[in-house]
Amino acid sequence: MSVIFHQQGSMKLMDKPQKHYGKNGFQYKPQYGVVVICDDEQHQQHIYETLKNQGLKLKVVIV
Repeated sequence: MSVIFHQQGSMKLMDKPQKHYGKNGFQYKPQYGVVVICDDEQHQQHIYETLKNQGLKLKVVIV
């Protein structure tokens, strides 16, 4: 599959990005996220509930 990009009045045909495989065959899929530094557990819970109610996919961590 190819994707066409428009750049400064001209059209360019670009190949689909290559998939990255590890030595053991693991297929890496990039993910993007944001880390929010909370004041305490109560603040973390409030932020979690607020973002969850907005329909975001979340993971809770403690470091």
